[in-house]
Amino acid sequence: KSNMARLHLLLFVVFVFFTSCDAKKKKTKEDDNPVVELQTSVDAIMAIKSKGDVIAILLLPEGTKESSAEVARYKEFSSLFPKQSLVFTWSQSPEVHKRYKKETKETYPAIVVSTSLTDNGRMRKKKTLKTITDVDLNDFDTVSTFLLRSTLATVEQIPGQGGPDAQARQSLSYRVRWPLLLVFNNEDLSESLVDIVEPYKDMLVSTAITVSPSEVDQAAGMLPLAKDDPKSAVFKKNLKSGKMFAILRDPVAGESETFESLEAIGSGLKSFMAEMSPRAAMDKSMMKKASSGGDKKKKKKKTKKKPSKKDEL
Repeated sequence: KSNMARLHLLLFVVFVFFTSCDAKKKKTKEDDNPVVELQTSVDAIMAIKSKGDVIAILLLPEGTKESSAEVARYKEFSSLFPKQSLVFTWSQSPEVHKRYKKETKETYPAIVVSTSLTDNGRMRKKKTLKTITDVDLNDFDTVSTFLLRSTLATVEQIPGQGGPDAQARQSLSYRVRWPLLLVFNNEDLSESLVDIVEPYKDMLVSTAITVSPSEVDQAAGMLPLAKDDPKSAVFKKNLKSGKMFAILRDPVAGESETFESLEAIGSGLKSFMAEMSPRAAMDKSMMKKASSGGDKKKKKKKTKKKPSKKDEL
């Protein structure tokens, strides 16, 4: 990527991080994440090879219809994920069941997620599988956490690999109710960060952002800090001199902390996360209700108005 393209992506990320964590975005039809049925094993192979970096397959008992409550609920989960962040598919086909028999042990419903991402957000040629079996699709916390953690790398990267898919995952990370850690540095620190954040990966979203010295002033201008705020000066000084700067923000409590070394991140996370009470990864109220025949509003019966004495005259 060119320096200009990288800078635009960086500024977008910083802006979204501080303006969208607390806001509920109105969704349009263009934001909808479609759910596709896989009818054959070939469909499954083609979906994994060409549809996206991360693919989820809901496996349901043979004969399950698309109009079933399970598929409707699955579609509601898909509405929480930006288009291209996670591709949602489902199947009741014996051919597809057989392909994932080893992972599911034929215990349905099951969700299999195929991902190209390594723990530090890089792409691998061979995809790996993550599976949850005998899943209760009405258990919002369990399902949303599994899907989210299977979609996002332990540490995402900017600039990242994967094009639009990577950008969609970044958009997803700012919809999460867990604390978010942004680590800025002149060099990629994603690999070093993995070991630090690993113990908290089911309660934390982390992103390593590489910023060249020439991008620092413009990136600092997007931070929600006053020009005379000491933190803004530290951000510029550190990144221009080859040092790092990190921000940890809790979108629910609205609190944030800053760090200037990997050691400080490690100790800061330990105390920060110890004080945080468990919470769902995503906001259930943001789920888009799946349409079904039973969702139609009943029309109110019109009652005839009794004639008044005046009308009778």
